[in-house]
Amino acid sequence: LITAEQLMSMLRGVDLLQCVNSYEDYEAKLLYIRHTLYLAAKNNEPDILTNILFIISQTFPQNKLAEILHYEEEKSLLDYCFENNDMEGCKGLLKFGVYIPDDFKAKPLLMILRGVDLLQCMNSYENDEAKFLYIRHTLFIAAKNNEPYILKKVCFIISQTIPQEKIAEILHYRIENDLLFGKIPLSFCNENDDRAGCSELLRLETDIHEDMQSGLTYLKKNLSKGPQMHFIIETFPIFYQETSCLPVRLKTSIVVVIELGVFSYALTAYDLSSDFQLLQEYSKFDEFMVNCSSFAMFEAAGIGQTYQNAWIITLIIILLSLGAYAFNVIFAKVPHWLSVYCGTDSKFGRMAARITKIFLFPFIHMWNTVVHHTSEKKTKHQETQLQLDNSWKQTKLFEQGIENTGQLLLSLWTLRHLTPCIMQSGWKQLMNDSFVGIGSILSFGISYEANGIQLTLGKIIITYFSLSFSLAMMKGDKMGLDFGAKLSRVIPIFLSFLSMILTRLIMFFCLVFLNAYSWKYWTFGLAHLIFVSMIILLFETSSSDLQFKSGRKNLQVLALKIFFGALRIFSSLFFLSSSPNPDKEKHTFISQSLYCLLLLIENLMVVVPTMFYPDSYPSFVSDVSSTLVVIVCVGWAFSVICQVLYYTRCHHWKGINGPTKEGNALLIKSRMIWKENVITFNAFRCCTEGYSRMVKGSETEELHRQREEDQKDVTETLEMQSFVVQDTGETEESV
Repeated sequence: LITAEQLMSMLRGVDLLQCVNSYEDYEAKLLYIRHTLYLAAKNNEPDILTNILFIISQTFPQNKLAEILHYEEEKSLLDYCFENNDMEGCKGLLKFGVYIPDDFKAKPLLMILRGVDLLQCMNSYENDEAKFLYIRHTLFIAAKNNEPYILKKVCFIISQTIPQEKIAEILHYRIENDLLFGKIPLSFCNENDDRAGCSELLRLETDIHEDMQSGLTYLKKNLSKGPQMHFIIETFPIFYQETSCLPVRLKTSIVVVIELGVFSYALTAYDLSSDFQLLQEYSKFDEFMVNCSSFAMFEAAGIGQTYQNAWIITLIIILLSLGAYAFNVIFAKVPHWLSVYCGTDSKFGRMAARITKIFLFPFIHMWNTVVHHTSEKKTKHQETQLQLDNSWKQTKLFEQGIENTGQLLLSLWTLRHLTPCIMQSGWKQLMNDSFVGIGSILSFGISYEANGIQLTLGKIIITYFSLSFSLAMMKGDKMGLDFGAKLSRVIPIFLSFLSMILTRLIMFFCLVFLNAYSWKYWTFGLAHLIFVSMIILLFETSSSDLQFKSGRKNLQVLALKIFFGALRIFSSLFFLSSSPNPDKEKHTFISQSLYCLLLLIENLMVVVPTMFYPDSYPSFVSDVSSTLVVIVCVGWAFSVICQVLYYTRCHHWKGINGPTKEGNALLIKSRMIWKENVITFNAFRCCTEGYSRMVKGSETEELHRQREEDQKDVTETLEMQSFVVQDTGETEESV
């Protein structure tokens, strides 16, 4: 008969435990405590609610909690507590295993779940069915509302506590057109772009599906479209042992042969083969002029000396390339099976193993790569594989820097005499000659017979694409990427190298045909050498790199540094390679940016004059000057865009590449020659301070100039006064 407010005021002043114990039978105690619990929750009495929950935990057995906590009313205890903003009461109720109503809103529940121990809450339920319903409800709400932390905890609880045959009833539970259960949790994570949540749920999916095909079939039927669709499809098969119609080792062998054999070793073989073919053609340079004898040649007087020098330079390039290959291969680690076969215990055996490596290194490298990728214990072959990879990378670096770069420059230089003949023959004939030269090189001169001009044109085109592709593959050669992933990732940087090298070829083409003495090559080369050296020294060198220490080993290290530095500077005529030191932390944003800017300046300084000084160039250059300028500008811009796209979207460390913005600061990491470690500086602050100093300096100059003018006025006034005094005969004292 009394109101709830009156009862609450009475309950605040009594000992609830004493009241419970004063009842005679158990049923009366249960009714009393249940009535008081609901009144406390409904009327926002957190102290009484906490006290009652404590009494329940101490007085009533676990199997009787449902009769108290789950009494049927208009609203549940959770509803009452949340309406009164009593989060502590909600958490306390969850710890006792209060059922979560099906119509209980997701947002209130998430606010409660963030502050409780989910495993403790689940264990507080009296039967397995209640635990099952609780964890399923929590999983769906966390997935739908993008709560990765709660989702991770729920997935862990499922993997540790729920039987494997019951996991499917949680993850695959669906009610058509229901707001919460209308989609599986993985679909919610996919739509919310929650990659971490997708990974957790995919691990649980592997416990449900016995094989990869059945799992993918289920995902195809039930997964909704979302931004993580590709990630889910590509990641799910990783959790299964790969099954294929081909044996794993055979499939890996095919991939390795294509990646290493065709796209790496074969390209190097074609480069050297084309060098040998050109060496033979340079020795009989008269045949170069067979089809061009009726045309006026460019600098015809020096044609004999040109091809004689080209023969010598080509021979040196071949010997250096073979020497670099032999040097890197000899000092590579010998695989265990080759050591056993040759018997490296003796001096003769070690020498035999090294000689064998020179001739069989490509096959040793490919075989060890297959063994490494298919072995269950990859650590056993890791060291040998890394040494073989590094030896071949050093060889490729030398090939790109000396053979590719040198032959591109040499081919342009040797063709300068015959370029008028080639250009007047028309573009159709030019393309036909180029394809004949390419066919002769690819068939090693067997299927196609090409003359010197055709071989040189084919050499330029093959080297152009080979160099661009090799540089791109070296950029994308990261551990953990299969061949297909490498090819897809390196497309932007491959296009970048293609565009950049094309602009450089056009620039050197214009430089060659500039009507000037040979000093043009020395001037350009010296200026390029100075600026590139400054970029590398200032922004890629630490203070310890410049310290010289005595000793034979340190002297060898210094010689290698100088050699690779000179190689980088020479190859920078077309590209700036990375530092060969694998242990050195690299931050090359500033150096690469300055290098790209340097290439643009050089290109414009050489190509733009073809428009304004046409008399200094042959007609076949000046007639297409505007086209060349457009190609150079557009090609450079396209190259930079592709390079930015690669480092921000396709690179392994795309998340930390380049500048990072934190608030109003633009942070850039770089090496500085006067610092030992990598430093981080604020680009915005440096620009602002530089502008302030410039303004301040201009203001100082203005004040200095004003003071000089004032001093000059004072001097003129004193001279005028002195003149007046002398004229009137007055004394200096009177003045």
